[in-house]
Amino acid sequence: MPVLTLELLGMVVFAIVALLALVTALAGGRLLRLWLALVGLLAGVYLGLTYGGWFFPSPRHQLIVAAVAGVLLAGLFSILTRVGALFAGGAVLVLIADLVLRLLPVDTDGIRLYVFGGAFLLGAVLGFFRLRPFLIFVTAASSGWLLSFCAAGLLDQWPLDHVTAKYAALSPSGLILILISTAVWLIGGSVVQFKLTCRRKVVADGAQEKTSVESDLSNRFSPLLLPDEGRPDQASVAANLTNDDSPQNL
Repeated sequence: MPVLTLELLGMVVFAIVALLALVTALAGGRLLRLWLALVGLLAGVYLGLTYGGWFFPSPRHQLIVAAVAGVLLAGLFSILTRVGALFAGGAVLVLIADLVLRLLPVDTDGIRLYVFGGAFLLGAVLGFFRLRPFLIFVTAASSGWLLSFCAAGLLDQWPLDHVTAKYAALSPSGLILILISTAVWLIGGSVVQFKLTCRRKVVADGAQEKTSVESDLSNRFSPLLLPDEGRPDQASVAANLTNDDSPQNL
C-alpha cells in the first residue's frame, strides 16, 4: 500500500481541482455556487500559505492553516453569493493583471499597486451586481488559468506547501503558456456558456408561450371542459336536482 506523502496528496488535489475547473469553465455561469466555492478555497489556501508563516514556522502547520482557511472561505463564498461574487470577481481580475504585469519587459513595481486596486475595484463592482456576461467571462478565464496551473503542478510535482513559491518562480515561458491557456479557455468556455444560456432561454420562452396559449384556450372554451377539468359531471348534477325536488324543499 503506497504511503500518503505530500507529493502524492498534491497530485490528487491538483487532479480534483483541475476536474472542477473544467466543469466551471464550461458551465460556471450556471454553477455559480460551485465556482464561488472553488475561488474561495483557492483564496483561503493562498492566504494561509502566504501568511501562515507569521504564526507557525512548520510548513505542515501552515498547510493545515491553509486548508482550514480554504474550507471556511469556500463555504462563505458559496453561501453569501453576492459577497462571494464581489471578492471573487476582484480577485480574478487581480490575478490576470498580475500575470500580464509579470510578462511586461519594463519595471512595473511603481504601478503594480494602482493596477491591482483598479482591477479589484472593477471586478468587485461587476461581481457584486452579478452581471451574467461578466460572470461568464470571469469563470471561463479563471478556470483556464487554474487548469494550466494544475497541469504545471502535476507535471513538475509541486509540493502543496510550496505552490505559491513555485508559481512565483515560474519562468516567462511558463507564464506565457498559462496566459495562452487562459485566453483559449476564455474564448472557448465563454462560447459554450453563452450557447447554453441562449438555449436555456429559448426553452424557457417556449414553455412560457405554451403555457399562455393553453391558458387562453381554457378560458375561451370553458363550456367545453371535461368533468375533471372544472365542469360538474352528470352524477353531481342529478344529485342536486333530486335534492331540489325532495319533499323537504317543497
